[in-house]
Amino acid sequence: MARPRAPACAAGRVWYRARDGAEAPATVEAVDVTHPPPSFCVRLDGAGAPRETEAPRLRAMAAGEDPRATAEAGGPPPVAAHAVAVLL
Repeated sequence: MARPRAPACAAGRVWYRARDGAEAPATVEAVDVTHPPPSFCVRLDGAGAPRETEAPRLRAMAAGEDPRATAEAGGPPPVAAHAVAVLL
């Protein structure tokens, strides 16, 4: 029997989709592919404890989409924070 393979979002930075549909930046720390479907251990930015989730709640970050990289480069704030400032 073939072993399940981890989806493309199995490494690095991802967007985690919460139950309310909001997305938060996170880092994949581990992937368990010993049984289907694979489960992911992710740590949300600013969160203390990691959480377990499945692939449908994760979306790989595109190049230039990582809020940490933008902040470290001294660029503008993440789009969500910028949009809130405009609405106020």
